[in-house]
Amino acid sequence: MGNLTPPNIHSIAVPIFQNDTLFRDFEFDLTQAVVDEILTKTSLVVTGEGQADSILVGRILKISFSTITKNDEREATILDISATVDIHWQNARTGKTIIRRTLTETAEAIADRGENVESATDEAFQDLAQKIVYNLEGSPFSEVEVLPEVAPLYESNELNYGY
Repeated sequence: MGNLTPPNIHSIAVPIFQNDTLFRDFEFDLTQAVVDEILTKTSLVVTGEGQADSILVGRILKISFSTITKNDEREATILDISATVDIHWQNARTGKTIIRRTLTETAEAIADRGENVESATDEAFQDLAQKIVYNLEGSPFSEVEVLPEVAPLYESNELNYGY
């Protein structure tokens, strides 16, 4: 990887992702995971918006926790954590969209293995960061459909990213 980005793009700004969920501070964790993944897996230089060739804007649309199994005391023993994010990567000089996608990632927490919600959330964000960077690299990763509850926002242009 690292050389599959557009030839005129050498740097990227990654502002803190917006967070439309009730789960506070997840935007910081996901943004950091994305920046770390970009630095590790690409040749892009992460810099401030004023110096960058491109800008990656992200919005956390949905975080959900689902109990898969419970024990006899009705405590969750297996839990799924799912995160959905909208990303928009654009050329900072022209304003042209390079990539716009909605992506979802799910991780599982199994109490018997000592896992908890925090570790599973970290895993989901790391996997989601990998998926985001994979998309930045131009790979034809399975593009996720826009969620039905979000589609009207796209149609009415209510998703305001400040660009």
